[in-house]
Amino acid sequence: MSDIEKYLDLQRAATTHYRASENTQGIQIQSQLVEDMLSLGPEAIHNQPRIEALLKDVSSQLVDTLRWEGMYQPAITLQERLEGFLPESLDLLRMGAANLRIEGGEEEAGLNQLRILTENDPDNLWIWISLGAGYLWLARYAEAEPIFKHAAGLTNARKVDRAVAQKYLYELYAAQEGRTADALAAWREGYRLDAKMRQMLPEVIRMLIYWREFDQANQMCAKESDRVRKLFYQGLVLADFGNMKEASGFWRTILLDIPSVGLHAGQDEYAEACIRLVNPSMAIPVLEPLVQADQLNYFRLVILGLAWAQKQSTERAAWYLRHALRVGDLARPRKTRPAPQGRILDIYARLLYYDIIVNPEVRAALDVFFIPSKDQA
Repeated sequence: MSDIEKYLDLQRAATTHYRASENTQGIQIQSQLVEDMLSLGPEAIHNQPRIEALLKDVSSQLVDTLRWEGMYQPAITLQERLEGFLPESLDLLRMGAANLRIEGGEEEAGLNQLRILTENDPDNLWIWISLGAGYLWLARYAEAEPIFKHAAGLTNARKVDRAVAQKYLYELYAAQEGRTADALAAWREGYRLDAKMRQMLPEVIRMLIYWREFDQANQMCAKESDRVRKLFYQGLVLADFGNMKEASGFWRTILLDIPSVGLHAGQDEYAEACIRLVNPSMAIPVLEPLVQADQLNYFRLVILGLAWAQKQSTERAAWYLRHALRVGDLARPRKTRPAPQGRILDIYARLLYYDIIVNPEVRAALDVFFIPSKDQA
């Protein structure tokens, strides 16, 4: 068996462990695999493109898993070791190490590392975004704002990349009271640069509802072309305004008039309508096949976790919520929020959790995903 075949077998074994939530075993296998590849030496790795590509993939997955487990120092050490083997990825590796330092409690060291990178490569939009994201992670909004604005104004960058800077600006403004107009402006500029950003419309509607901008939220609902989503968010506006009876009418229309089979859009909203109406058995068949086909997203996992919670399957619910935390923590911008016990799900997940009916004993077991310090109470 050739080296590459042996390495690929080990990588498949690690992936199998990760899929079974056996992270310790996966980390052990991948750590040894990385050591085996690095022992070949920089020149040998560079001269074997398949091994070089595999080293990048394995190390990236290993760093993500170490990060999820809170093992920041081993992750940083690995990033720094790889600099001598993957010189063309130097900036990415250093950005990665800096971000890990910020998350791991070495905030100023990580931020300073990113500042140095911006000085060395001032036209690199992604380094500026990484620095701004560090401040955003730390909720240092006043420091993040000019950095994202600078990134968005780098005229040498591609439009789609500048759109990413606008997305971060949107997230920055959306988190602050009184900045909804700025958030909307950033979002509109983002999808002017990259039409794909219009897909954020549901997120924008939720943001407006959260800040009780109901008239604007309704105007945005009118722009939604998918019938499921339009009905769902029209109901959500009414619910947050205090008219639960009328809101439930919109959601019942979804369940009664629109077949769940063959939906091409609005699956998450369909399933959320189900659990808001305490009908988890209709929600699960809509979303689980998508997750099993690796068509997953953060909020989809949250909805599935809460659907199983309503069915009083605490273990299954916790499994989905743990995976939602992982996806949310690795998302850019991050969806999770810091808490004394580590991380909790974001405000939209927490609001949904507060709004739906869940058995009190099940809720007591799941509060740790939603309520700061619940496990220390």
